[in-house]
Amino acid sequence: MELSCQLSPLAYHALYDTIVRQTDLRSVAVARLKQVGGNQDTLQSISRGYRALWEFQLDQTGGNPSELWPVDTSHARLATWVLAFSRHQLKRPSEGVSAWIRNTIADEMQVRFSSLPSSDMFQPTVIAWTLGQVCGRLDVSLPAIPAIAVPDPDVALAYTGLMVHLLNLQGVVEPWPEVASSATLWRSAGIIDGLKAQPSFKIWPAIEEAMEQARDVIPPLIANLLSSHWTEFIKFRNGLTHVWKGSNEYAFHNLATRMGQWRDIELSIRAITYFVFSEISLGVLEDTDFAADRLLDGILRELSSYSDD
Repeated sequence: MELSCQLSPLAYHALYDTIVRQTDLRSVAVARLKQVGGNQDTLQSISRGYRALWEFQLDQTGGNPSELWPVDTSHARLATWVLAFSRHQLKRPSEGVSAWIRNTIADEMQVRFSSLPSSDMFQPTVIAWTLGQVCGRLDVSLPAIPAIAVPDPDVALAYTGLMVHLLNLQGVVEPWPEVASSATLWRSAGIIDGLKAQPSFKIWPAIEEAMEQARDVIPPLIANLLSSHWTEFIKFRNGLTHVWKGSNEYAFHNLATRMGQWRDIELSIRAITYFVFSEISLGVLEDTDFAADRLLDGILRELSSYSDD
């Protein structure tokens, strides 16, 4: 299954409208756009253009939510390029932005539709200042597909596989089969190793490095939970992998009944999502060949056909 971040123009209008309305976000976004010849008027034009495209879709479909369509992934790439600069400048998590966007979309949906559409294209999220799309209904913010793949192709493939596995699990009645749940821990550990490979092949230094890199984008409450989570994570992984009880470890039979529900794996999945999205926003910040100018020009041309700007 191929997964990509394809969101409704309403999601992009909500994103850029949020940026326009919040002074610090607007200032950073304008500074970012100036790097490719844009300015504050450009930011306003993008927001209005997405609003016009959304209105056009509603008119074309007679307001039937099942006939609305997402825009392509170039829009997600540009949005992440804009957002990543806020990580560099604001040095804080992006959950507040994500919540504001979701509320804006929910308000619009209440006005437009008698019953709320359930399509994933109306489920944007901003994690570690990377735009993503929440897929399925396991959780309000997970699993999440990033706008841009993580730079390492093997890690990108492994992460996509984990997301597909989670989407398949949501159709299975809990408690899930033990091995289906255990697979999420094995894959999570593998992704950490892939992101922060260690000469010692030990996972603990890799976890510490990943946590340090993402420290500025993980909310304090979640960071506190994770600080005590990783010791248990390693014990669970060892017990489920080796099926024997080492010193101060868990026996397999103690773990098999503790791995059957979303709540049992949610924190691990959330951590891996932060690590992957963090790697992406840092990569975008450092990418001198991103070609944001061409992305911006193409999107402005596309949106201009729906707007009076």
